[in-house]
Amino acid sequence: MYGKEIKFSQLMVNLLLNAIEAYENLPKENRRPIVVGINNTKLLVTITVQDWGIGIAKENMNKIG
Repeated sequence: MYGKEIKFSQLMVNLLLNAIEAYENLPKENRRPIVVGINNTKLLVTITVQDWGIGIAKENMNKIG
């Protein structure tokens, strides 16, 4: 295993908290489940977190990267 387990845990918690926070201003009837997907091959593991929240405000897009 490569990397640091604590950093990975923090990353996953942050992704899930961001997904949950995306629902704060949505009516309950518009909230859908947050989906976590894992795809594992011999060389690569891909993890996705999908929500249907409000999205990222344009003024915050430059903070991603």
